[in-house]
Amino acid sequence: MSSSHNLDACTTGLEAASIFASSIRNKTMLITGVSRSGIGGTTALAFASQSPKLLILSGRNVGKVQEVADDITQKYDGKVQTRVLQMDLSSQKSVRRAAAEVMGWNDLEGLDMLVNNAGVMAIPEKMLSEDGVEMQFATNHLGHFLFTNLVRGKLIAAAEKQGVKKGAVRVISVTSNGHMFSPVRLSDVNFEKLKTEVPDDESPDYAGLEKFGITWEDEKQTYNSVVAHAQSKTANVLFSLQLQKMALAKYGIASFAPHPGSIHTELQRHADEEMLTRAREKAMETGFLPPKRKNLEEGCATTVVAATDPELVKKDGALYLEDCQAKKVKNAWAADEDGARRLWEMSERLVGERFEW
Repeated sequence: MSSSHNLDACTTGLEAASIFASSIRNKTMLITGVSRSGIGGTTALAFASQSPKLLILSGRNVGKVQEVADDITQKYDGKVQTRVLQMDLSSQKSVRRAAAEVMGWNDLEGLDMLVNNAGVMAIPEKMLSEDGVEMQFATNHLGHFLFTNLVRGKLIAAAEKQGVKKGAVRVISVTSNGHMFSPVRLSDVNFEKLKTEVPDDESPDYAGLEKFGITWEDEKQTYNSVVAHAQSKTANVLFSLQLQKMALAKYGIASFAPHPGSIHTELQRHADEEMLTRAREKAMETGFLPPKRKNLEEGCATTVVAATDPELVKKDGALYLEDCQAKKVKNAWAADEDGARRLWEMSERLVGERFEW
């Protein structure tokens, strides 16, 4: 299932963008979670290198987003048009406001690429969003699920333009190989059940977690930060799977879920650094992680490939990417079509709206 191009873990976003320049040139692209300190910012800069029509840069902190917009303006002498969109993905109210703003831009004829990049990771203590949803699931999955569906009219409009090839319009949901540690707890997304009360098909891979030094220290403990993150990353893949099923044949809109790799970014700002360091050391000992972490430029490359490589649409079953190549998911629960359907339906209930494509 590998790419026809010789791309790997050392490929940079700029290199990938150069190879697939025709997929970027004169396109309108929206990226969430944009800042200088994360791969959202380097993804935007990679796209900017190949003359897109418009880059819509979104983030919770407008100041941080504007810094990236200014960097693009300076680097490319104002030749790349940018637009800043404020959105807090943990808040459904904020997501709805941002989506309404995008849909209200009459000069925006369509949206060629939506990169759902924003995320949070390993929040030590359980935290609920203002809508009452576990924070990692709310931010990493549910906010993007809602936003994607609310702007689907712009995606469809781009896909229906004359001459647009099947799969050229895409929705990219950045995931992680950490999806291997837990399915989506469809009956307990907020981690209210005790370990013994969680159904077997919703339980995490306890043995796999223990290999990395991650254990339940208290039998009365219901929340685990790593499992909560893993659940949200499985949701990213399943969302891509269900969206592919709903939108590819009907509209030609493709959906992929790339894993950026091990990178030190602002994503880990909430995490227990000691726990992450211990887990990372064990992961390197077992070969699960390479000894060298990627930099931001390398980290954004797989996202760029997922958004632009035309060959991906021709590969049967291509959904998940690592190191710039299409790969099989790490655990079967991330490729479960019934699980993807059920996640979609649960997500609709959590946002209080049904979506037809």
